[in-house]
Amino acid sequence: MIVNTESAENRSSSFIFDIILQSCGLFGLILIINSFAGVSISIVLMLPVSVLLTGLYLYIYQFKRKFFPWFLFIMAVLAAAVILIWFEPLKIQLRALAGCFGGGITSEETDITALMLIIAAAAALLLVIAENIPNGHTAACVLITALVITGPLLGIHVSIPAVLLLLVFQLGFYVSNIVRKKNVLIRSKDGRTVGIKCAAAAGAVFLAALTVAAPVTYMGAASLYEMIYSAEEYAYKSYLNLTGASPQTIQGGHISRINNYTNDSEQLVVQLTHRPSEPIYLKGFTGGDYSDGEWSSSDDSALLSEIRDSIDNYYWASQINSMYSGMYFVMNASMQGDDLPEPKSMSLRYAGSARMNFYMPYFGRWVSFGSYGGYTYQYYDRGDMNIDWDNVADDFVAQRDRYYYLKQSYAGKARTAYTGVPEESLPRLVRLCEEHPMTDIGEITDFIISELDRRTEYSTTPGWSALNTDIAEYFLFERKSGYCVHYATAATLMYRLYGVPARYVSGYIVYPSDFERGEYRTYNAVVTDKAAHAWVEILLDDYGWTPVEVTPSVGDITEPVYPGGNSESSGLDAEYSFSVGYAQPDEENAEAPASENETGNESTQNRDIYLGSNSFAVYASIALPAVIVLLLLSLLLLRRRRRLRLIDKAGCRRSFQMIVDLMLFCGMITDYSAVEKEFPEYLSRKIPSISIDDARRLLKIVNNAAYGQNAPGFEDNNFAKSVYKRAANHVYKALNPIQKFRFKFVKVFG
Repeated sequence: MIVNTESAENRSSSFIFDIILQSCGLFGLILIINSFAGVSISIVLMLPVSVLLTGLYLYIYQFKRKFFPWFLFIMAVLAAAVILIWFEPLKIQLRALAGCFGGGITSEETDITALMLIIAAAAALLLVIAENIPNGHTAACVLITALVITGPLLGIHVSIPAVLLLLVFQLGFYVSNIVRKKNVLIRSKDGRTVGIKCAAAAGAVFLAALTVAAPVTYMGAASLYEMIYSAEEYAYKSYLNLTGASPQTIQGGHISRINNYTNDSEQLVVQLTHRPSEPIYLKGFTGGDYSDGEWSSSDDSALLSEIRDSIDNYYWASQINSMYSGMYFVMNASMQGDDLPEPKSMSLRYAGSARMNFYMPYFGRWVSFGSYGGYTYQYYDRGDMNIDWDNVADDFVAQRDRYYYLKQSYAGKARTAYTGVPEESLPRLVRLCEEHPMTDIGEITDFIISELDRRTEYSTTPGWSALNTDIAEYFLFERKSGYCVHYATAATLMYRLYGVPARYVSGYIVYPSDFERGEYRTYNAVVTDKAAHAWVEILLDDYGWTPVEVTPSVGDITEPVYPGGNSESSGLDAEYSFSVGYAQPDEENAEAPASENETGNESTQNRDIYLGSNSFAVYASIALPAVIVLLLLSLLLLRRRRRLRLIDKAGCRRSFQMIVDLMLFCGMITDYSAVEKEFPEYLSRKIPSISIDDARRLLKIVNNAAYGQNAPGFEDNNFAKSVYKRAANHVYKALNPIQKFRFKFVKVFG
């Protein structure tokens, strides 16, 4: 039966139930804050505090409402006094908590328990008020759900206990609000309140769902992520195609925190006068200073300006910029010998949005703009670089000396300009390099590549990265999965920590197999966004800025040789073989290694690393939908139970209306309004379990109830109810499974 909840017993049950639920919500929020990197909270203290604060607020609000404003005033005065007395410690704790959202991980944790006591007092008050005003729980539900969903983006690794507590809070209130709708509680026949039991049972079902979801998620995690990323890729590509935009996950100096998808849009057209024998790196953006996942554009003009100011010869000083831009090309072209290699010519023109940058090959010099809107370079292949400062013609000695002075001056300034690292936001990376001291460039390169190979796996879909953690550290020590921008960033920072001038570079990599024979003995390649790539370049003595490939290659890797170094002198270990400079193609196979941005098996084969470090994300993606489904089923069961009680208590008019609704549901009534004289015959014909006499008697009872002076008696109501049940049983047997589900749980006819 239904009873009013204003009785002392029901108010007491409601009060205890509310304390439990709101304490779960408050403590769940505290656990989430405790998961922030860089801060810690005394959980042993905060657990009883959560219960006491919630109970105190609820007691005053529900039983001593008139004193509630005075109570709030007293709490505000106490909070102000605490803040004034412990202002400095609280300020430090607040700064530490705010720093959790600003990027980087500090080397030491800050205890913010005192600050959390004040925050918990305010949060408990807000929860109590929210749960006692119209639609208050909806607002709290939306905010808490948003916090849990966006947690991974903020670097918050929400723990399973926190999620379970918040689930109990969310679902418990939702179920209890249904049970106690309009201030009523359901009582069983023996007089005991069952509202709390219903909520507890629902909570047990939800916990069981989470337990079942765990092994299901573990076994099907790879397939789950495949579906999620396929849907995300489809949506992203659709957006790119509709807007005409190009992917920006690799271009520029912003280190992407999302997955890398391409839409095969054309960016550049490259034309060569020869068939290339090695991949070509086209440099577009060059990074200088690094901060919080962002590379600022390098500024060589400032360094060259300092060099220019140190030269007394005005004519020579005015040529510094143009001299440096082609210095290594000119020096290589000025060597003496019988078999000197010929420089190669490259023309580039834009085919898409790539015009945001000039793209240039290494070991080259700019020649001119083309009449077709592009530009032309001359350059040497990596293997053709062989600068010998003593092997120049006599008439070139003076120019050589100027180049040598420029080279030495620039190298000295680059060691300062391009070795800076924000060490305070990279404590683990700094510690890693400090624990492995070395000075030889070969050993340093070997160590960097081996650490990247040992710690990480390549994937274009590593998932979204945390916003409050430096992306380089998150990639190397936590997610352990990423693509070229993450590898290049980590390697550049490590080179710099070892004192090697290094820069982050983004642009395009074009393979020999991308070129086709064109007219006039040229070789042409259309460069798409799939060729977008990022790498690190280091400053070598006789070669200038030289690319070092640190992203895992696809296919065979040859001897790791770059200009100025070789595998014997660099101390490279065969166990950690890698490619430095240009990756060598297979001479017998014209097929080049696939671009590092191509999707497919290579982009998904290493996803287990991500799943291991972010298992909660996968776990929640399966568990939460299961919880939602079970919640809906629980609500349907509660609704069905309530509707069946109404059917048992229905009068004759209600029973007749349900028969009409039943016939409408299954399509028996199309041209009848149920008031026609011949309706009893029609009802008996459509539902044979109801005789024509019973149908006529039912209609007579209903008419008397509607228009007669006497109310229908107990016998008339029971007869109408029995006719309805016969009709419901007959109709149910003829339904298909989907209609039967709707019959029982949506319409609730029986």
